[in-house]
Amino acid sequence: MAVNFLIHRVFCSTAGDLEELRRVFDHQTGVVNEAVGMPRRVLLAPVSCPPATGTGFFNAEIRENIRQCSFFVQVLGDSWGPPAAKLQRAYELAIACRDDPKLPMREVALFLEAVPAERCSADVIEFLRIQSRPFIFTASGVPAAIAAALAAVRICRSEEGRALFAQVLDNARYLHAGLSALGLQVVEPTRLAAVCRCSAEGVDAMLRSFPPEEVKHMIGDDGMIGVTCEFCSTKRVFNPADYGG
Repeated sequence: MAVNFLIHRVFCSTAGDLEELRRVFDHQTGVVNEAVGMPRRVLLAPVSCPPATGTGFFNAEIRENIRQCSFFVQVLGDSWGPPAAKLQRAYELAIACRDDPKLPMREVALFLEAVPAERCSADVIEFLRIQSRPFIFTASGVPAAIAAALAAVRICRSEEGRALFAQVLDNARYLHAGLSALGLQVVEPTRLAAVCRCSAEGVDAMLRSFPPEEVKHMIGDDGMIGVTCEFCSTKRVFNPADYGG
């Protein structure tokens, strides 16, 4: 049977003058895959981008790649780089993806090249003061607020809670019908659904990013490569011959 690998896409962006660090990152990702990932049937698939020096860096394709990744890594020098590169916007998009439960982004990491503090730009220093965890003040909730939240959860899970929820829906329908009858424009409700953006084409592109020697380690007992999406659990099987395996 096919050996299923859990694959995490890792997006790495760097300023143009730090391109060598991105290449080192790609190389070390391969080392980690071979030494740690493959024995555990887990692979990190690095997603590269052109050096962030021009206006074409943060285009629609790059933004979509960021949204599809499980991890985002950014390496800076003493500043965010040229404004046209929009490295800060890429980081902010990754943070938004991490906070969106519908997207696969799990964690975001920002690294700074070892440079003297006096060389760092003011915007990077201010950013670190706001975002760096050691600088962020956190406080636990007061007992009364926590008790109230737990009581609300217990009510929501009870028969009483389900009845209250049904009443809320009835009230909403009544309001919607009344406003529509008065001729007011009312936004129609949108049905929520869990939808995964994974595709056979996307996995195919990811597999083609691996060198043939790594592809050989993905082959299962049946001679095929099995890939399982970590988000929707969809399993797909690929022929290693298509990837040099």
